[in-house]
Amino acid sequence: PHPRPVPQARAGMARAFAKTMESHAGAAATMATMGGNVDEGGVGWTQSSMISIEGTQATAKFGGGGMSDVPTVLGGLVVSDGGTVCWHIKVDRKKSSGVPMRVGLQRTGVKVGSNWNDKKLIGQAWYLDSNGDMMNGSETVEESGQEWGDGDVVGIQLDYRELWFTLNGKEIKGRIPRVSGEVHCAAQLFAKGDKISLVDQFMPDPDSIDDTVGSHSDPFAGHKPKISMPVKSPAPAQPKGTPDDPYRFKGTLPQQQYHPMASSP
Repeated sequence: PHPRPVPQARAGMARAFAKTMESHAGAAATMATMGGNVDEGGVGWTQSSMISIEGTQATAKFGGGGMSDVPTVLGGLVVSDGGTVCWHIKVDRKKSSGVPMRVGLQRTGVKVGSNWNDKKLIGQAWYLDSNGDMMNGSETVEESGQEWGDGDVVGIQLDYRELWFTLNGKEIKGRIPRVSGEVHCAAQLFAKGDKISLVDQFMPDPDSIDDTVGSHSDPFAGHKPKISMPVKSPAPAQPKGTPDDPYRFKGTLPQQQYHPMASSP
């Protein structure tokens, strides 16, 4: 983990509150301060676009991929600026390896269903694409190469404006800095029938967080999610810009694909 910010910056944020919103209502249902597992009533989805919600499970009713019609779902917890929270999302079904899925954070006020891969959402949506790329709107922050899909559990971990992800309990290379404002955990599903579950949500006791300058401690190190992590061999990363990586293909074939005619003697 990266070193923590100076105490002056973090002071006052350690007990940043989180508001649990009623499903599709927009009114606060409960207020919870940092400190231990969130009760079961606070774990679940709330607002959605083109997604059906059943408890902690969300299923895409339509496919999408335009700039304003992507099936999107938001978690019920609204985390204030500078909060420390983690979530775990299980991929129950991902119908196609060639169609993306995204999990991450969306700021309150962003229209639900807006495509996160848009320059207008830089500083508004931060996420992990199923091809392993960490994104800030349309900007690529890190290309981890760690693809994910059916049966995988993706962790979303936010600690004082820094965001990182885990895959089946192991941290993915790279971090997204400068995550600010009130945020929901969120997901975007691009294929009809894609299904995910919000299986875990955790806020550590602020007294357990080491605020020492330069501290590298992980505020979620002692937390055990309420789900068994799958044991899977990671798929080899595909080189960017090849036909095997469909939503990064830009029309340029790798050199070995060319078969130029031999020149005449």
